[in-house]
Amino acid sequence: MNFIFHNRYIYLFILSILLFSNLFSNTLPESKTDKNKILINGYITDSNKIPIKDAAVSIRVNKTEKIVYTNEIGYYEALTAYGVVIVKLSKNGFKSKGNVKRIHSEKSFESINFILDERLGTITGYLTDGVFPLPNTTVILTDSDNGLYYTSTSNADGLFIFSNLSISHFYNLYVNNEFFQPYVSKNLYVLENTNMVHNIILVRDFFNLIVEICDSNHVPIPNIEVSINNAKYTTDINGFVDTYINHSNDQIILDIFIKKFNYSETFYIIPNIDYPLKIKIILK
Repeated sequence: MNFIFHNRYIYLFILSILLFSNLFSNTLPESKTDKNKILINGYITDSNKIPIKDAAVSIRVNKTEKIVYTNEIGYYEALTAYGVVIVKLSKNGFKSKGNVKRIHSEKSFESINFILDERLGTITGYLTDGVFPLPNTTVILTDSDNGLYYTSTSNADGLFIFSNLSISHFYNLYVNNEFFQPYVSKNLYVLENTNMVHNIILVRDFFNLIVEICDSNHVPIPNIEVSINNAKYTTDINGFVDTYINHSNDQIILDIFIKKFNYSETFYIIPNIDYPLKIKIILK
């Protein structure tokens, strides 16, 4: 009776060990339980050592291919057979990269890290008022995806350039100039190895107006009061009024009045003509 009792406990003890061993073996990494395979792992970062998430990692041995993806810290791993292992990396916005290694059976794992280079694009354009270039004007570019911004100053031809931009990103252009209405572009999507051209035409809020006052003999009249749109000015020694006029409509209206000579005239001007605008008035 005691022999049977002890045998039953021995049997239960052995059974529990077998069950626990089976459970534990199922929780071990596959690389620890399959002696015919090796664990390939590594980290993927950009040139600034920032982890790249969701990069596709293709691991190929002979005719067998496995594809895994990097996690939030740029880490990947996959179990594969021994032999010549071909690892290829691909990620939108980055140049593809690969590595080939012959891995022997005495190794249990192989770490293969990658640094991926970004594919870059460019945005260029000309800044004008519709007729003339606008030099020495700051153009701001914002990267909506990363919350970054860049600046470029237009040259003598009004040309601005933004280079080395990350592709597959949305960008916006902004221009603020005291004599023009603020400009904001639509979303600009930069593609790989492309030079996106986006010209900007600013609409004037102000324009330079020069009024010359002369007598009937075309002799300049200095120190005379001139009213332009109800604002009062005085001609200089050469008979000129040099000022800026605000406008935000498709047509500019100038009411010029000179009380001393009982002169009154209205001028209708279309924006985006030659600037500065010059008007010569001959008083009789």
